[in-house]
Amino acid sequence: MMNLFATPIYKKKLNLNLKELEDYCYHNQKNSFGRKISNHKGWQSLPIKRDLTLNSFYIELLNTLNDYKEMVGAKGHIILNDVWININSKGSSNIAHIHTDCFMSGVFYVKTPKDCGNIYFENLNAVNYNWNKKHFIDDVSNLYCNDTWSIVPEENTIIVFPSWAKHGVLTNASNNDRISISFNASLS
Repeated sequence: MMNLFATPIYKKKLNLNLKELEDYCYHNQKNSFGRKISNHKGWQSLPIKRDLTLNSFYIELLNTLNDYKEMVGAKGHIILNDVWININSKGSSNIAHIHTDCFMSGVFYVKTPKDCGNIYFENLNAVNYNWNKKHFIDDVSNLYCNDTWSIVPEENTIIVFPSWAKHGVLTNASNNDRISISFNASLS
């Protein structure tokens, strides 16, 4: 069987110093107004510049992006377009969107309290009309019959996906912040 028009999502556990990254994110929030793009009520930084504080993060990020590039059979050198911080407090979310002018995008989770909002992906093929879940043995998690698919965020985990994949983040229902670092990359 061929699975046509798949959305390759790569999830990988890292081993970074989360306390150091959390402090960096809060320091950035304290010293910047941020921007509004896809975030609803949450705070999003302007693109952050590379500095030694994030050196371990950038090394792991580039290694992961290279792994993803090889898994999907792409070629070229990775160009990191931009990296930014998201801090979503209770009631914050991100509306569904895509990332333009890049090849791959993703998110690294720094802080993920329980019920802090799953990342979700929308299936651009309208399958639920005739491929209803009731027709499948596993009606909860069958990848063939869902219009959306969500992934529970986990601390110290990175998720990479094609930039064209429409995605969003559900509302943070916890009393604590969800902190993540997002990124876009191109190939030359």
